[in-house]
Amino acid sequence: MSHELRTPMNSILGFSQLLKLDLKNETHKDNCQEILNAGHHLLDLINEILDLEEIENGNMTCQFDFIDIDTIINESITLVKPLTQQNNTSMAEYIGCQQQIFADQKKTRQILINLISNAIKYNSINGMVEIKTTIIDHDTLRISISDSGEGLSIDQQNRLFQPFERLDKNEKGIDGLGIGLVISKKLVELMNGSIGIISEPGKGSTFWVNLPTTDKFKP
Repeated sequence: MSHELRTPMNSILGFSQLLKLDLKNETHKDNCQEILNAGHHLLDLINEILDLEEIENGNMTCQFDFIDIDTIINESITLVKPLTQQNNTSMAEYIGCQQQIFADQKKTRQILINLISNAIKYNSINGMVEIKTTIIDHDTLRISISDSGEGLSIDQQNRLFQPFERLDKNEKGIDGLGIGLVISKKLVELMNGSIGIISEPGKGSTFWVNLPTTDKFKP
């Protein structure tokens, strides 16, 4: 059903974009943009449901290789940079570690984009996002994404990584689907890693991802 929904949704988005180009009235342009925004939101939901279904059915596989983590992090930062302007946040300069991980490049980028985007969206006004990498033992690299937002209580932390759980973000008008963290967790585990959070109300949050630096878990 999700595949059937995606085809007409792409058509709606395509024709809405063409329509917006022909419109002269600013109000009509704004209304057309609302259609596009809602359409992209729905398409994201459909795509994430497909990803989640594929993982849960055991149909998703990884293309393992040694990849440069600095390259992936810098690519992810570039892709989400426009969000910082929309949300009045800043990105601290990332200091590279010149380290490789043994993982799937595309899926690692997907996880990082999700976590960095969340750190930007759920930050405080004029907040800061910082990314650090640390070798925590001889075969594991930890990537930490920190924000200076409201932080999360223990109860809220316990509710994370559950499908469609958005805590109270709907009430605050923050975009999101409540699936991204679930998919990120499953992808990390698929790559023989782990994910977690360190947070305290009023002191921001740090999401961390541990990924192997060796191929000892190679399937």
